[in-house]
Amino acid sequence: MKTVSTSRTLTGLMLVLLATLPYTTVARSYEKQTVRKGKSAQTVLSAPTITTPLMDLCSEDINMKLACHCSPEGHTKAQKASCSIFDGELPRKDYNWLAFHTQTELEHLKFTVRKSGNLTYVPSDVIATLYKLRTLTIEYGIISDIYPFAFGNLTELRVINLPNNQIVTLHGNAFAHHKSLEELMLENNYIKKIDREAFVDVPKLIKLNLANNSIFNLHDNGFEELTKLEELRLESNQIAVLAREYFKGLENLKILKLSYNDVEYLGAFVFADLWSLQMLFLDSNRIEKIDERAFDGLTSLNYLHLENNRITTIDGATFTSVSALQLLNLDSNRLTTMTYGHIVPLMDNLVNSSALLSLRDNHFICDCRLSWIYDLSERTRNEELRESLKAIDCILGQTPEEPTRSPLASSYDFGQLDENGEYIDDSASENDALAKEAPQTVNVLKLGREELPCPEELAGPTGDPNPRESKGLFNLSWNSSAAGDRYGASGSPSSTVLLALVTVGLCAVRRTLRC
Repeated sequence: MKTVSTSRTLTGLMLVLLATLPYTTVARSYEKQTVRKGKSAQTVLSAPTITTPLMDLCSEDINMKLACHCSPEGHTKAQKASCSIFDGELPRKDYNWLAFHTQTELEHLKFTVRKSGNLTYVPSDVIATLYKLRTLTIEYGIISDIYPFAFGNLTELRVINLPNNQIVTLHGNAFAHHKSLEELMLENNYIKKIDREAFVDVPKLIKLNLANNSIFNLHDNGFEELTKLEELRLESNQIAVLAREYFKGLENLKILKLSYNDVEYLGAFVFADLWSLQMLFLDSNRIEKIDERAFDGLTSLNYLHLENNRITTIDGATFTSVSALQLLNLDSNRLTTMTYGHIVPLMDNLVNSSALLSLRDNHFICDCRLSWIYDLSERTRNEELRESLKAIDCILGQTPEEPTRSPLASSYDFGQLDENGEYIDDSASENDALAKEAPQTVNVLKLGREELPCPEELAGPTGDPNPRESKGLFNLSWNSSAAGDRYGASGSPSSTVLLALVTVGLCAVRRTLRC
């Protein structure tokens, strides 16, 4: 009897074990699936083996690594979430990410990495499940690379904002197949390398911000697919060379910002494909030379910023193709003159509309080539332009080609002798004379038109319009004949006599030296 009882007991235990084994196996399977596939969180939530519910994304629990504030505050179907990442690294498989499966209606999502937190990747698995997402912001992470298809193929995504993430490289297809994307903001990173195919199939992209990075080279045709782009920001980088091929395909671009780079030269036709461009910022570079055809094709350009460069001269036809300008800023360069010929294409706008011309802080030489400033100041209807012209200074007492002292004269000019045969110390009087002749900076309009020197070599047409400069020409009150009348005709008898006397004097000096 004991044997039968024992066998029955063992049989019963085996039946109990067999009955419970499938349930345990299923539970472990669901646990593995939860860890392995974040996308199946909704399925796992309904499984009978889950005993701990998913965290509420909008609970604002400060003990969570990921704390989010949601709106509307009902938390049931939040449309906007602003999340902070705390307490060290947040791994890709961290359980906190599953909380996003409680809020599948999100349209606006922002991640801010706090000082105690860290994020080194784009949470692609989470983003891919938010099918209604329209704007995404990630800031203050340490995301060195943006890998292919990092943001999925979300059809509703309009804005991607990734500032201050220490991004270095944009790989091929980093931003690909976002049919509705309109703005891509990548400013304030460390971007050095942009793959030629980083921006693929983003047909509605209007604004691309790459400002304040470490970009030193652009690819030929790198923006070719961005045919709808209207604003491209590349300021505060390390770009030294500009080529026409860089801007291929950007026929709808309206704003191009290239300020604070290392550009030294603007070549011919470099912007020729930017037919719609309205604002061009080239200020605070190292530009020394501008080809006279550099701005060809920019027939719609309204604002041209060239201030804070190293420009010394400008060819007469440089602004012929940009006659629609409403602002030309050449402040803080090294220009020695600006003639009437330079501004002929802009004259209609300067006189009759609200166009502005700014030429402050240059190295202008005071001579009759600046006479147009007086006429423009008198004729313009724009009070702001008149005030800008009042701020133009020039250097008085310096000629276009400052004469240098002859080495021969300096060798033999020892001064005068007194009655005892000693040299007279006249250094004080010489210093006074030099002080009186030293160039000085004066205000052009305060100096007065009559006081502008007009050396003989400038007595002819000062800045005659180039043959390409035919637009906007009107007669000014000064001309070559007036300049000739003021300073004497170059072929007058008095000039001939003076030249002969100088020649005789030089000959006498040479004979003396030979002795």
